[in-house]
Amino acid sequence: MLVTVGLGTPLDRRTVTEATSRDGDHQEAMSSMGRKWNPRYVCYAKAHGRTPEEQMAHDKVEHPGGCMCGFILWLGAKWDEWIATNDPMPRSNSVMGVVELTWMEHRARISATRAGEFDAWLKSQAQEGGRP
Repeated sequence: MLVTVGLGTPLDRRTVTEATSRDGDHQEAMSSMGRKWNPRYVCYAKAHGRTPEEQMAHDKVEHPGGCMCGFILWLGAKWDEWIATNDPMPRSNSVMGVVELTWMEHRARISATRAGEFDAWLKSQAQEGGRP
């Protein structure tokens, strides 16, 4: 099955799955209760000093209208932080200074092609006790 990301670049779903589960992260994402957690959610919980179960319980109280709101905002901020350091928005060569890609298009392209690098960085941040 093909999924379209960003600028219409087709990706095979296996590629996306492999990028998010390489490095044995899928093993770490298993909780003591046997529930599978998204490896990025595990990093989110660790960054806040909690287990995934504790983080979910916290976020249900913190964001009663949508318990994933905190995770979504945190993950977007982490993508922005990583991109700014590792693959900043290209500057245009145009005389008028027009940028060919919007920030969201650039971010979508990066997230589709460099997810494995981002996930490794995110995991190292969580293990080092990086700021939430």
